[in-house]
Amino acid sequence: MPHEDLPSYLAQAQVCVFPSHMEGQGIVIIEGMAMGKAVVTSNVGPGPEIIQHEQNGLLCDPFDPQSIAVQIIRLLQDEALRCALGEAARQTAVSVYSLESLVAQNEAFYATLHTQKSHLQAGTPHAAR
Repeated sequence: MPHEDLPSYLAQAQVCVFPSHMEGQGIVIIEGMAMGKAVVTSNVGPGPEIIQHEQNGLLCDPFDPQSIAVQIIRLLQDEALRCALGEAARQTAVSVYSLESLVAQNEAFYATLHTQKSHLQAGTPHAAR
């Protein structure tokens, strides 16, 4: 599927499910969140770094099909929960993963490195630099 078609497919989904146990931080989770979809993702790997269980999504055991099914069914049966988690997911995506936020996080990281380097150089004899 061409990437430009992804938003139209996500718009049709009631929930987005990403139970991978091997993937790194996939952008597809964040894309679903940005679209305001309730997310079910793995409780291992990057899942818990992005999703706080029952706050902005649901976590499942990717090695247990029953665990995955329970969370999907829960969201499909509980519209209020699905909508609340979808809105919270969207807020997380916007506040943590927006371009502005990512630029600010990177600037802060590089400023920290620069400060650490300055402190190291200040305490190191010139010949050792």
